[in-house]
Amino acid sequence: RFLNRPGTHPQHRVKLETRSKKYEDRVLVLTTWRLYIFLLKVPAKVESSFNVLEIRSVSVLSKTQILVETEKQSYSLALPSPESVDQVINYVNVALSKIFPSPASVCSIRRRTPDTPESTRNPSPSSETSTSSGHYVCGGFSETYAALCDYNGMCCREEVQWDVDTIYHSQDNREFNLL
Repeated sequence: RFLNRPGTHPQHRVKLETRSKKYEDRVLVLTTWRLYIFLLKVPAKVESSFNVLEIRSVSVLSKTQILVETEKQSYSLALPSPESVDQVINYVNVALSKIFPSPASVCSIRRRTPDTPESTRNPSPSSETSTSSGHYVCGGFSETYAALCDYNGMCCREEVQWDVDTIYHSQDNREFNLL
């Protein structure tokens, strides 16, 4: 039932490092603002999940393995292919560019590999991230609001999004200040 919800993106069968050098099969599901790790059992059960805003870094350990460090935990994930690694990194970058639509404020996740100690490598190529400077109604309020509601565990109220997107936008308001 969960996987049929709108806003669900690619799923990857991964190997999660549970203990040193011990990997177990899991399913990684990417949704609009959150990554879920499911146990590979029937019925499917969420083992853990985290919002893209919780991600502190993504390091590429090998062609098919990444380390995702969040506020609470680190996840070493072996993915099926290098393309899957790129897809996960691109997903995070696109989600962040929707939350922070201004090109000056986008915090992109960059590929950091063991052979390059600096984290200033080029970001993963993505046609979607290059369009992050597109026009957003009211500065992307709805996307940022929805992501922050998910991050804080609050219900996203569509009427708030509608009010800001419709009323404020129709009045040509360029600034939205809650203070």
